[in-house]
Amino acid sequence: SAAREGFDAIGRGEGQVPFTTDFPVGVSNFWTAGPVSHPYPSVSNCNSAQSFQGDMGVPVAGLPDCARSEDNGFPGLGDVFGPIFGNVPAGTPIPGHYDAPGHPAVEENQRIHLQAVRLGEVLLGSCACEAQVDLILNLKSRANTVQGDLWNGFDYACLLPENLSDPLCAQQTGRYAPTADRISKIPGSLADVARVARMRAQIHNDAAGWDAPANALAAQGAEPADESEIWGNFTHEELPAELGYSLVVGLGHTGDYNGYTVSYREYLSRDSYRKALTAYGPHTADFMVTRLVRMAGAMKGGPAVPADPLAAQAMADEQRQVAQATANGQASAAAFMSRLGSIADDMGEPAILTEPADTTRLSAASMVWRGGGNSHDNPVVTVEREVADAWQPFATQDGEVQSFLRFPASDDELLAAKAGQFEWRWIASFEAFDPLPLGIGQTPTGRYRFVVQGQTLSGGALAPYRLESAPFNVSPWPGVMVQDGRIEAGQVSVLVPDSVYPRTYALEGIAAIADDASTTICRTCTFRPWAFGAAIANVSVQVTRAKGVVENVPATLQGGRWLADTRLAIGDVAMIAIGGAKDVFGEINGAALLLPAVTADNAAPAPPPPVVNPPSPGTLPVINPAPAVSAAGSGSEGRFGGVWSLWLLLPLLAYRLRRSQPR
Repeated sequence: SAAREGFDAIGRGEGQVPFTTDFPVGVSNFWTAGPVSHPYPSVSNCNSAQSFQGDMGVPVAGLPDCARSEDNGFPGLGDVFGPIFGNVPAGTPIPGHYDAPGHPAVEENQRIHLQAVRLGEVLLGSCACEAQVDLILNLKSRANTVQGDLWNGFDYACLLPENLSDPLCAQQTGRYAPTADRISKIPGSLADVARVARMRAQIHNDAAGWDAPANALAAQGAEPADESEIWGNFTHEELPAELGYSLVVGLGHTGDYNGYTVSYREYLSRDSYRKALTAYGPHTADFMVTRLVRMAGAMKGGPAVPADPLAAQAMADEQRQVAQATANGQASAAAFMSRLGSIADDMGEPAILTEPADTTRLSAASMVWRGGGNSHDNPVVTVEREVADAWQPFATQDGEVQSFLRFPASDDELLAAKAGQFEWRWIASFEAFDPLPLGIGQTPTGRYRFVVQGQTLSGGALAPYRLESAPFNVSPWPGVMVQDGRIEAGQVSVLVPDSVYPRTYALEGIAAIADDASTTICRTCTFRPWAFGAAIANVSVQVTRAKGVVENVPATLQGGRWLADTRLAIGDVAMIAIGGAKDVFGEINGAALLLPAVTADNAAPAPPPPVVNPPSPGTLPVINPAPAVSAAGSGSEGRFGGVWSLWLLLPLLAYRLRRSQPR
């Protein structure tokens, strides 16, 4: 899939932005009223020209679409509304479209919520809308670091062979090649030169100035006859390279709902479902993108985003919403407290029922406790880690800690819950894991504990409780495999394949975790993003010499096997101890591997005896030095070199004594 291909490309270091854990972060929230030309959110937008031509359109009647006389099964609309349109005096300014207010039925606010987030050289931009392709591509082209690559919208004329060299088609041709299949799907005909020219003006003309207060009527009115005066899809304003971003990502519904958002050309071309839900008139898409681009530039030190002309309206809407939310909260609080009087007390005092057990990474710890019913108890669960004999916050319920409640599973249990005779059992889980991608937060080994804060119902009133679990340990995963140990000429070699991590785990009472058998990415195996495995980082061979000295000899990877220069002699014992093999995450082998016995066939060869050169008269003999010994004194040379030297010194001393005797 494309997602997996992108994932793998990032792993190969081919991403647009290199992976890093140190980068500037910025967040920009911008609440603004709509443009002066269309200051309120709307729905069921109807094209005025189509209605004046006799096909009457009525907002809301075909909610969310504009209801037309015949197309939507409303015969007779022309008879009802025809006289209204037919009697409009000549010269009367007519808006290009008419609609119905979208607040509060469709829109929650009478303003637009725009959001931009900076993550180093990555920009996340949200219109809080169901953005169409043109909006997203225009945002990317205006906020990136490349100059002059503006995407103005999809142009059907760019699919024609005669337009391939047209500069206006440069961006589209690279993204949407003019294939025979695409050409065959052009709606209608491109034979009418005048209509094609108008379409292209609607797409490519600069929209700058449409949102000036002085142009409010013109921006919402009928389109000018002169094509050069048309405000096109988007304003041709982009960030300079130094304020642009290497990777721009457009987001949809994040924090609010501003309806669908189509471009100007799409808005004018026909009535449609998506056009009917484009809330702030024909230039909604450009209104959003232009402000998102300015917000992005401001987070890199560019000019601040100027306030819009209707900023006071946005502030008034904020006050309205605060008042409405406060009233709703007060009403619901009163209703909640009233309902508490009809609920039986919870059964039993809050208490831990099952303490967490020790765990390893690539698994999870859990705790079970008795708390309150979910009508009033929504426990906050955290995990703390012991650091320097003090407990410090480590994980929260923002994705790291999960909580579950066992609900009544039968009619009898439901009746028991109503009577206050049902034990409300809560479960919390915490995954200890190795991350994918690297650098997003491995769970360190150490001591941890769960901390729960909730409330129970006792004596008809809410009573807070706090529970602290017994400590539990997180240790390395013991699944590294050490295989095929060999001794050849006193050297140890072993095979240690790369770690392959478990896909999932099992915890009683947590049905959300299960292996979905997917061959790409398992969606239910874990809550956190686990690594699939890891390369082996180091291997150490533990050698116990014949005289009891214990040494750890590092191994190196050679030809697919880990080889250690142990220089084993008869009587030595070699093994890969538990923890002797580690992968890059620090996971270890949980089982020791004892190497074969050292015999004359596989021991290190004995060192050659030293050679004594005959001495010249009056000099000591020259002895070839013994081979060098390691710092730890390992190997047969280290143990026998001193013996050879002593054996040679005795005859030499005797020789000197004889020479020194008087003759």
